[in-house]
Amino acid sequence: MVLRLRSRGAPTKVPAMTLPRSLLLLLAVLCLTAGCASGSGSRRFTKLHVTDHRGAFLAEWVARGPVRRVEQGYRITAVERQSGPPHSLLTKYPDGWKTTVTGPHILRWRCGQPFWLYENESE
Repeated sequence: MVLRLRSRGAPTKVPAMTLPRSLLLLLAVLCLTAGCASGSGSRRFTKLHVTDHRGAFLAEWVARGPVRRVEQGYRITAVERQSGPPHSLLTKYPDGWKTTVTGPHILRWRCGQPFWLYENESE
């Protein structure tokens, strides 16, 4: 982006001014956090797999949006939770449920949107 200075009839030897890169970076960050860019964070899904110290399965979560690291684990908006044995249960949260995932070992990776959420969007 280039801004040009105009004088009133007097010749100027001032070169064209450019906005500093830091200002452009600040504008880009503000635009992304306001959600005005396409592909906002609400369409990003992450799977979190929680195991105990021996590697036994405890729970698996599917999170929508950002996954934030906190002191105890990860702060997420959960849309699905699969609990571990002996009474395994699949729980779905169509509107999302803000929670903290804790455990001795937590693996996380990007994943796709659960199929049942596609069905909810079409209704």
